[in-house]
Amino acid sequence: MLAKDSHYILVLLVAVFFAGFSSVINANTLNSDDLNNSFAERDPLAVGTSLAVRNARVIVSDETDPIPSPLTATDTRIRLATGQGYYPFVSASLPQGGWSQALITQTFHQMGYEVDIHILPWSRGKMWTDEHRFLGTFPYVRSPKREQEYYFSVPINYIPVRFYVSRASNITDIQELSGKRLCLPYGYSDKFASGGIVDRLNLKINRVVDGAGCIGHVQRGWSDAGLTNSYVSLNEVTNTRLIDDKLLVLPTEVEQVSVHFIISKSYPNGREWMDNFNQAVQQLSKDGTKAKIDHIFSQIINSPSS
Repeated sequence: MLAKDSHYILVLLVAVFFAGFSSVINANTLNSDDLNNSFAERDPLAVGTSLAVRNARVIVSDETDPIPSPLTATDTRIRLATGQGYYPFVSASLPQGGWSQALITQTFHQMGYEVDIHILPWSRGKMWTDEHRFLGTFPYVRSPKREQEYYFSVPINYIPVRFYVSRASNITDIQELSGKRLCLPYGYSDKFASGGIVDRLNLKINRVVDGAGCIGHVQRGWSDAGLTNSYVSLNEVTNTRLIDDKLLVLPTEVEQVSVHFIISKSYPNGREWMDNFNQAVQQLSKDGTKAKIDHIFSQIINSPSS
């Protein structure tokens, strides 16, 4: 979904990055009972289910730790990379580290593998995936450039995208953005910048380093709009530059953008790994497990107390 690396399809992915690999987050290493208890109060359907995966580990980076060695065929655990601050797909505030992370872990469990999920700066996780230190990384949006370098899974989740504007602009409808300035982080997916809403509204693109920069741009009037994940309200962002009452999220959804698990095309047997992953997702869809996970996270996200 995310700002310095191009998977940041939305502006609110303002992450607190960690480095290395030393500490295991026990709070996120949930067993089935933990997950059931976490969900039970918000979703009665979760009671008695086994949606968590035992022996899955979430590992936060530490700069003092050595660079992980490349995976080998004899490794008993599958090493995966993700980042932080990509609510609700990757989020320490949600069970199992977020919606995408729960689905990814369940999928590898279906494939018969235990996983170690490393929380890294997004660019580092992608680089070490390219270097085969991780089997793959998630969640990422498709782009023509990425499709040349990576195998993409079937969609894991979908991002509902909306514009946000300054309240001082008095803009209340996306058609009023015609010909105005849209702030996008560098590397932002080409999906919006070539065709679609950007072209239809003849938007002028202002590029900044990251999503927090876009928030500052819109607040100061240097850009007329930014893009945000509809699941997240602006006041949930940890950003000292944000003054929430100066910003407004427009009600119309711009697009539903799919996010995926990706494997480098240079990874040994990468195509076979991805085919097996997709088959496991299809099985989880067929037996209702994926729908159950999707329902539980939807209930949590849409809960007034969340």
